[in-house]
Amino acid sequence: MIDIPTWSELTDFVTTQMKTNQWFQTVGFFGILGIIWQYTKKAPQYVWSRIKRKLTYTVNIYETDEFYSYFEVWLSENYKNTYRNVEAYIKFNSQDEDEGPYPSNTLDEENSLTVGTDDEYKEKVVFRQYIDTFFIRRGFRYIKIWKGREKLENANNLRSAFLNRFEITGLFSKRIINNLMAEIVEYNLEIQKRNKRTKVRIYTNSSSHWRRMDDVNPKPLDKIIIEGKQEMIKDLEKFLSDKDWYEERSILYKRGYLFHGKPGNGKTSLAMSIAKRFERDLYIFNPARITDQELTSLYSEISTNCILVVEDIDAVFNKDREKEDDSIKFNFSTLLNCLDGAFSKEGIITIFTTNHPERLDPALIRAGRMDYEFKISNPSIEKIEEYLNIFFPKNKTSLRYEGTNETLPMVKIQDICIRNKNNYQKALDEINVNINEKTLIQS
Repeated sequence: MIDIPTWSELTDFVTTQMKTNQWFQTVGFFGILGIIWQYTKKAPQYVWSRIKRKLTYTVNIYETDEFYSYFEVWLSENYKNTYRNVEAYIKFNSQDEDEGPYPSNTLDEENSLTVGTDDEYKEKVVFRQYIDTFFIRRGFRYIKIWKGREKLENANNLRSAFLNRFEITGLFSKRIINNLMAEIVEYNLEIQKRNKRTKVRIYTNSSSHWRRMDDVNPKPLDKIIIEGKQEMIKDLEKFLSDKDWYEERSILYKRGYLFHGKPGNGKTSLAMSIAKRFERDLYIFNPARITDQELTSLYSEISTNCILVVEDIDAVFNKDREKEDDSIKFNFSTLLNCLDGAFSKEGIITIFTTNHPERLDPALIRAGRMDYEFKISNPSIEKIEEYLNIFFPKNKTSLRYEGTNETLPMVKIQDICIRNKNNYQKALDEINVNINEKTLIQS
């Protein structure tokens, strides 16, 4: 059995050795010096960090926040000449002056390159600040601007694999930087006032954050040919005008719409056109690899002036509340809590789309969660004629239909019209043939 010394015996041994053993004394002396050196060499670094904290002021702007795009626009307009390390991307249809995340009126010829002579196919190469550090002057002070990026390990796709951010730092510059932030917001608000918003801001999720994508210009709502559309729009208009009514009765101000029907008839296009008509941001939710905590975080970050779209909701959970795919990490109960429970948020319009409403759990689409069920079927003969009169305004359309079954999906009608855009009669004949063949096949 090993005889383990007590603490007092151990300290007595060390004390004796330090008094009588020269080797032990030398090792102990240098050991103490080493410890002192390890601590004292960090002292200047520590002192400088404390001084820096007192003297400097730093603001971080992450790509997940709307202010990030505000700052990009302002920076491009005022300091494009300082760019030395840039990122290039294509801005299609450069003749379109509608506002996007980087308005065309702030990206002039010095900061872009237009290619092509045919107006229909012009493209603009736009340059914006990439990872770099540079300084700008504000009064008698210089402000350091650094743009960098952080890698996201759990990103859903390559585009969202990195999170960009700006870091703005100045010495004795808290007031100057805060004033700069206010100036940037005012500048962007002025742009919005001068230019009526015709595009829809699109956001999609990456991990627990929303990322702004390229803005889109959907079809005007009156160009969306869907049976029963007007009744649904009237319901939405009534909801938007009844906010006070909801508040007076302590009812959560939100509304849900279930768009269902056969594919190719414009469920997602209708959601985008609604966002344009009512000037609302569009959040498109991708449920893959999102955990419960990330889902609740995403809901907390959604702006109240928005429409949230969950496409193909039947591919997330089935009728038995079971996950349809291994990529779904959050629970059914968490989704319900986000819709109208503890994590829900006022002012949000939620749209679920599905081709198979019969596969959904009744709890998911009950009143209070999905308040309006809108079936979008293949267009009627009258609706096809209405679409053709929009596509070929100089021709009067009349269709022959030899049956009672459903017609073609609207996406098929559109495809035929696009392929025959310069030949109205050929488009009409092909639609007639497809409709009549479809009837004969199904009869």
